[in-house]
Amino acid sequence: MRYEVRLSDAEKAELGGLIGHTLDWLGSDGCGVEIRTGDLRLRIVPEEEHTPDAEHPYAEATRPLLSRGPKTGPEGGMSEVGSSLGTIRSVRILSTFVSFSPVTERPALALPGGVVLGPSPGYEEVHHASFESAAAASGGSDPAVVGLDLGMELSTDLGHRIRLFTLGYSVRVSVDETGEIDDERVYVVALPPPA
Repeated sequence: MRYEVRLSDAEKAELGGLIGHTLDWLGSDGCGVEIRTGDLRLRIVPEEEHTPDAEHPYAEATRPLLSRGPKTGPEGGMSEVGSSLGTIRSVRILSTFVSFSPVTERPALALPGGVVLGPSPGYEEVHHASFESAAAASGGSDPAVVGLDLGMELSTDLGHRIRLFTLGYSVRVSVDETGEIDDERVYVVALPPPA
């Protein structure tokens, strides 16, 4: 089974529309991220999409979901990550292919306070460079393979590189990443500037 868990065309247009604008403020609340350019507030939160197959009936993939926030108003629990970061020169989408490892019995897990969760079945999300490698690694009769947009990268004229990416059920932000993404499992697509 093939799934596409991607940014919509409208979300890509919204991101591409950031090119040429000043990145005034960047914040995070631990679950999502907010970008401010002029009077625009763009919120990025995680969205889970159901991606089941026969062996993984509850499998999900998490992508960033974009929405416009109010132009003014309360901070909404966002803490500043950076401000006055320069003019956005490029926006790139970070994508990968995902399969799920075989279901295995997981050992009991001891939590703080003496609580112990008993053994249970579980599996991992595995990232791949291509659809073909994800399908080959999955095995099974009709494994789930997910084409996943997992984040984005903004570059500014001041040399800042800001990466926003899903991790579990959250969107994380990293500022001033150096160098290119060298993970062969992630491919990058540059968005065109606004017309």
